[in-house]
Amino acid sequence: MSQKEKVKKNERFKMLYSYREYAGKEFDRLIVYFASGGLVFTTGFVKNIIDIKACTNTTLLKLAWIFFTFSLITILISHLSSKKSMDLEIKGSILPSDQWDILTKFLNFTAFISLITGIVLFIVFLLNNI
Repeated sequence: MSQKEKVKKNERFKMLYSYREYAGKEFDRLIVYFASGGLVFTTGFVKNIIDIKACTNTTLLKLAWIFFTFSLITILISHLSSKKSMDLEIKGSILPSDQWDILTKFLNFTAFISLITGIVLFIVFLLNNI
């Protein structure tokens, strides 16, 4: 491989890494926006549209709120674990950094699943009460 090809490959790697980093940040933001928006929307919807006193079972609604809140808390913890992973990588501790990175990915996945669960629970609540 020529020097020119190596430079081009390195530039492409840097560009892909930059896009990956951006996508990760946007994923976190979207989870926060949707989960907090879900809490605000469902609270306002129940307050203004549905007569909560007429609902026979509010368990689904409460569970939806719990999952939205859990999603927010999980993504906040994910930020801390991501920061820890980067700090360790900067110090040259690759293995511990990788372990924190695995935790971060798990927390992001958990936040996503919690968000989807909250949305589904709220939709089921609406279908049962409208």
